[in-house]
Amino acid sequence: MHSLHIEIANQYTQLKNPEARINGIIDSIQKSKFKIREGTLSIVFVDEATICKIHEQFLGDPSPTDVITFPQDSSQNFAGEIFISVDQAKHNAKEFETTFNDELTLYLIHGCLHLFGLNDKTEAEKYDMRKAESELMRLINNTSSSPPFQLN
Repeated sequence: MHSLHIEIANQYTQLKNPEARINGIIDSIQKSKFKIREGTLSIVFVDEATICKIHEQFLGDPSPTDVITFPQDSSQNFAGEIFISVDQAKHNAKEFETTFNDELTLYLIHGCLHLFGLNDKTEAEKYDMRKAESELMRLINNTSSSPPFQLN
C-alpha cells in the first residue's frame, strides 16, 4: 500500500486554509502515472523574501523564484519538501493573465513532478515537464472538487 503523509506549513498569513486544495491536488496526482513515492511530503508556503533566502542558500541564486523542491530520502521515509512562493504566484497571475489559484496549483504540480523524477534543465526536459504539468492541470481541473486557493 502506497502511503504518503502530507505536512503543510502555511507561513503566508494571507493564504486562507490551503489544506483542502492541497489534499485534492495530491489525491489526483497519486491517482495518475506521476505518483510521489511514499513517506512524508512537506509543503511550505512562503513570501518572496523567504524564497529568495532559500534560493540563495541552496542554489546560489538570490533572485525570486516560484517553487523550490528538495528531493526525497527513502532511507528517512521522506518523500520530499516543496517551498512555494505565494508572492510569485500573485505576481505571475497578473503577468500571465491567469488566476492566482491556477498559478499556485501549477507550482505544487511542478514541485511534485520534480519529486516524481522530472527535471527542467535542458530543452527536452522542459518540454516533458510542461507536457506533464498540462496533463496534471487538466486532470485536477476535471476531477478535483476541492476549493480553490484563496487569499484573505
